[in-house]
Amino acid sequence: MKHLLTQVTAIVFLCAFSAHASNTASNKVPLATFAAKPDLRAAELSPNGEKIAFIARFAGKDNIVFQNLDGTNGVLVRTPEQLDVENFIWANDTVIIMVVGGLRTWGALQSTRKVPRTTAFSYDLITKEYTWLGAPDRRGIGRKGFSSTERLSQYETIFDRLPNDHDHILMKLDFGLDASKGIYKVNIRTGRRGKALANIDGISNWYADQSSVLRIGFGKKGRKRDRPYGVYKDADGTWITIKELAWRKEYKFEGLTSDPKIIFVKGLADHGRDALYKLDISSGEILEKTYQREAVDVGTLQYDAWSGAAIGISYTEEFRHVKYFDKGYRTVQKTMNKALKGATNSIVGHNPTKNLYLISSRTDRNPGHYYLYDRANKALTFIAETRAGIDPNTAGSTRGVTIPVRDGTEITAFLTTPSETVHKALPTIVIPHSTLSTPDNAEWDYLSQFYASRGYLVLRPNYRGSKGYGDAFLEQGSMQWSGLMQDDITDATKWLINKGLADPDRICIVGISYGGYAALMGTIKEPSLYKCTVSVNGAVNIPRLRYLFKTKFNGDPTKTDGTKRSRDDNAVRWLKHMGLDGYKDKEISPYHRAREINVPVLLMSSKDDFFVPFHLAATLDRRLGKLKKNSKYVRIDIGSHLVTREDARLTFLKETEKFLAQHIGD
Repeated sequence: MKHLLTQVTAIVFLCAFSAHASNTASNKVPLATFAAKPDLRAAELSPNGEKIAFIARFAGKDNIVFQNLDGTNGVLVRTPEQLDVENFIWANDTVIIMVVGGLRTWGALQSTRKVPRTTAFSYDLITKEYTWLGAPDRRGIGRKGFSSTERLSQYETIFDRLPNDHDHILMKLDFGLDASKGIYKVNIRTGRRGKALANIDGISNWYADQSSVLRIGFGKKGRKRDRPYGVYKDADGTWITIKELAWRKEYKFEGLTSDPKIIFVKGLADHGRDALYKLDISSGEILEKTYQREAVDVGTLQYDAWSGAAIGISYTEEFRHVKYFDKGYRTVQKTMNKALKGATNSIVGHNPTKNLYLISSRTDRNPGHYYLYDRANKALTFIAETRAGIDPNTAGSTRGVTIPVRDGTEITAFLTTPSETVHKALPTIVIPHSTLSTPDNAEWDYLSQFYASRGYLVLRPNYRGSKGYGDAFLEQGSMQWSGLMQDDITDATKWLINKGLADPDRICIVGISYGGYAALMGTIKEPSLYKCTVSVNGAVNIPRLRYLFKTKFNGDPTKTDGTKRSRDDNAVRWLKHMGLDGYKDKEISPYHRAREINVPVLLMSSKDDFFVPFHLAATLDRRLGKLKKNSKYVRIDIGSHLVTREDARLTFLKETEKFLAQHIGD
């Protein structure tokens, strides 16, 4: 083992916290296994390198488990108010900071309506005490008779762990109703806090450097808040106005370097894809191109959790990868790729004290394994599976395919094939992704794998308008709802038929959000191509949705004031891109073209969907019923827009399994 790991040892994760249904003799994985959230995720090493913590699933909630590296002395930390943990950090060796979230009432709205909220707590591993870190100040009347009582913050988020300060962290808190967030330095044991810096008018987005110093801020000034504005702190600690901001028309701020005058930005490079650059903040001059990919945009900067240094940049082709700048990380990555061949391996944690690395290893069939790599001793230890109920040997296989469409463009799609594939055309499900989600890739996907386990071929096309393939590809989808975007999905489906992969008499189209819209419009535009359709939280009534976005969310894209109450950036984006050039909204609206739907329809919507009101699907179902169409409607009480909750996914999978078996099954 001088140069390369030759064996992997294993420890047993405390699986008593999770119960898994076993597969049947026919290898048919239970539906609930696919609907479930991961058994564990977001592993992180303690600062001293002696413990590891996870977000772990227990009793239907995401809690925290911490244990020794050898798997002993495991402790389950239940969340306050029985909410789900969204993320956490080790603040020091004995205190964990957790951010929990869920739908709750929010007094600031003076309503009983539940809204998404996050709350931050510290948990002391020794005293077992919780401290609410974002509790509002209830001191009552302040100076000059004005009330100093703070409103309840809707979103409490961790801004910086302050690795060199074991008693404090930086947090973002929004005590007002103006959507702005202040940066506070918070004591992790008492919850006491103070502003980390004085307000600078116009600045709404702050960024800290690798020393946890607030170094740069961007926002807008002017009477209409429409003039770009920025400041940065020089080496002497003086705030300086950034005079040259023309670069922001072509480049997007990505992060800070170790030099306070040099930043990372993303912008178009060769092949029309986003590349990573370094830019001089004072002059606006590009200094170098740091990294680019030919086929896809670069993703986000990756940082070392303890040094704060930028160590690499992510990108996603078939799988998510990281190009490491740091030599040490780069060496570890090469070692892992040799030791864990055939998998995509990512470094997800590092402890410099003991030179330990946390590794996530994944394939298209394997949702993920965690390993611990002791670099000093060249030892690799298996930690745990992220989904113990999934057997990679019986999972479907996923591969990327390149599909030529009618105008000569080539799009990427991902094809999932059942594990027990027979050499014949298969019943097929086409799943267009939501425009609110990331584009599809080859990594393990609960929905594709569920349908593949039931014998279906699954195609997920990244149509024009998908992110990740350059600005031109993205913008080609603007104002092309039911146009170019829909044509790409249609052409991808026909490609499957022409290749002899899909049974042309047994194809159904299924989608969530925009995908639900595309599923309905697909049956309208191509009445003989799809035999059934499923729309979940789909944009079924375009005129009504446009009206609601402009009123409920204050989402008029001509307004640039980012401090408007209840503004929703996704609504703004949909308003700018939703529609079809040259056509009225009614002409591309499934509700208004319901007479043209002549295949069985399953409509589902989440009652707690704050993006697309759930009643729109119910209204379409009633209209289809009056037209004597074959339609069924299912309401999900708590599911969210993208159906992220476990119980909602269970309903979704149960209903679609029955529906698909009835219309395209064997």
